[in-house]
Amino acid sequence: MNLIKINIKIIILIFITSRLFSQSIDFFQEEIDINVNDNNCTVTGKYYFKNLSSKGIKKSLYYPFFIDTNSLYPDSITVIDFAKNENIDFRKSKKGVFFSVFVEPKSVSIIEVFYKQKTLSNKMEYILTTTKVWGKPLEFAKFKIKIPKKYKLKHISYKYDKNLEQKEHNIYKITKKDFLPEKNLIIKW
Repeated sequence: MNLIKINIKIIILIFITSRLFSQSIDFFQEEIDINVNDNNCTVTGKYYFKNLSSKGIKKSLYYPFFIDTNSLYPDSITVIDFAKNENIDFRKSKKGVFFSVFVEPKSVSIIEVFYKQKTLSNKMEYILTTTKVWGKPLEFAKFKIKIPKKYKLKHISYKYDKNLEQKEHNIYKITKKDFLPEKNLIIKW
């Protein structure tokens, strides 16, 4: 009986220790530019990852796209290590891509993802709710949505902070701090 209690205590101690000292990276910020065009939208996202440990960490990530009958699988995709200006290989799946991120010890890596997605209706959806997988809010998020003036904005699922008018476009800016999204970013025009 005492041997069983000792074994359970050892297992719990190993579990707690491994959780405390497990190495992980932290996804803490994103900056997203969305451009609405005729029959497509482009998304350029910069994603910030930090590593507070004394060892480099490599992590596999899944990047989802919103796909339905009106939003097709992107026809152009690039993933870049922004600091190194190097392409990162990725593997396509049915509704997204897989790639790996390497973050040097006690540093930050910025990964840029670009994609162009055909839109068969005047609607675009950018997935935000997967942020919950990281178990904490983003420290900072910034979104810039650029829509040609020939289209009238009908809906943005988050309140925008600024609306800038240019000669041929309207730009809507959204900034969030301590942001754990409960819904996706949906734009209708």
